[in-house]
Amino acid sequence: MELEGNQQRVTDEIMKYKELLDDGIITKKEFSIKEKELLYSVKEK
Repeated sequence: MELEGNQQRVTDEIMKYKELLDDGIITKKEFSIKEKELLYSVKEK
């Protein structure tokens, strides 16, 4: 199902950004913004 595939893609992207946050490469604010963008993209579909 396409929706499930999209949700998995978004989950993977969020996990990548979480790793960047944990490594100190991005700030918590940057992570939060990107997370909201990604979650919103799933909600729109």
